[in-house]
Amino acid sequence: AAAQFNGTLVLGNAASQTPLPGNQYEVITFASSLGDVALVNATDFAGLRFSKVISSDALTVAVSAFPGDANLDAIVNISDFALLAANFNTPGNWLVGNFNGDANVDISDFAQLAANFNLSAPPDLPRAAIPEPVSVSLAPLLALISRRRAIGRNFRVHQ
Repeated sequence: AAAQFNGTLVLGNAASQTPLPGNQYEVITFASSLGDVALVNATDFAGLRFSKVISSDALTVAVSAFPGDANLDAIVNISDFALLAANFNTPGNWLVGNFNGDANVDISDFAQLAANFNLSAPPDLPRAAIPEPVSVSLAPLLALISRRRAIGRNFRVHQ
């Protein structure tokens, strides 16, 4: 069945979970697709970036962020350094300073933070507080990985 994309995919986060840089979420699978979908970052984190990959059989959303931006506010500054320093030489994820995904906060993570210190992340996705009427809302985004289904009226399945 063909999935028809036409509209906006509003990406949010659950109260207890944050989409982390490096993660990918398969939103929907299909036999074929038509059209395109725009992504909107409606999370609590201005520093998160989302990109879409529409393959021959699936729509996947990949998450990224500006290296060094531990608190995901789109600015690498002393707040990010404080998080990294407090967790140095310990296991952790992006939110505590592990920017390279190797499971530990270490000197390579510090190097990424230092390289971008006092820089702002380049603008990426538009931010939205209220989805447009034609939008598809994914609140929470993480709930999608447990279900593979067409979402909202913007995705039509044709036999």
